[in-house]
Amino acid sequence: MLRYFNIIVKFLKYAFIQALEYKANFILGGLFEFLWVILNVIFFKALYQNTTSIAGWSVDEVLLLVFICGLVDSVHSFFFASGFIDIPNLIRQGNLDLLLLKPINKRFFLSFRLINVGQILNVIFNVVMIIIYTNKITTNLSLPDVLLFILLIIGALVIVNAFYFSLSMLAFWVIKVNAIIGYSQELFTVGNKPINVYPKIIQKIFTYLIPLGVAFSYPILYLSHKLSTSSLIAGFVIAVIFFALSHVLYRQGIKKYTSATS
Repeated sequence: MLRYFNIIVKFLKYAFIQALEYKANFILGGLFEFLWVILNVIFFKALYQNTTSIAGWSVDEVLLLVFICGLVDSVHSFFFASGFIDIPNLIRQGNLDLLLLKPINKRFFLSFRLINVGQILNVIFNVVMIIIYTNKITTNLSLPDVLLFILLIIGALVIVNAFYFSLSMLAFWVIKVNAIIGYSQELFTVGNKPINVYPKIIQKIFTYLIPLGVAFSYPILYLSHKLSTSSLIAGFVIAVIFFALSHVLYRQGIKKYTSATS
């Protein structure tokens, strides 16, 4: 474990050195995600001017949802997104062979090798806003509540990581998947809305098939005491299953790649 932590530190150092060489890229790197969050805040503030509740959600709960979605997006972009986007290029150009020879966990290396430090300000901003709006929703959180809330956010990151990693793995069967990965970003626009506002069939899809509803809505529902114990447990189980399925897809893809190039 310590070895992998040290490797991440080295990746971070390299990323910061690159950022210092290209300061404009560092400053602009997270601007789009920041503006996306701000525009969503403005949208929901305007939407709630004439009402106090939508599908049982208050404006503070919805804004907390926006910031949790923003945090997961920025953490994913910080650590994983650039590496995932580059996977199809590695496969198409045949450069994945070099990675497969390295004495390191291949999924770990694929995930962390291209860190985007330009997202660091977005991570900090969203963490601060989550703390502020969590205190607006409830001021009587116990330590177990805080820990479960944090675990639910970590579960959200696991789901998002598994989802985009799975899309990247499709490159073993489909030559060009970057367009699919790009379009899939629009799912964040769906995910940062309360799951309750959608029809039942859509709720099922975003709970079991593409569990972004679990990822983003469940932490707020837990804080607001609107999440049953069975749903809480199911949320963690879904995150584990989704991650495991992404790993199965990865293993099958690696087998296909090595057999094709051997």
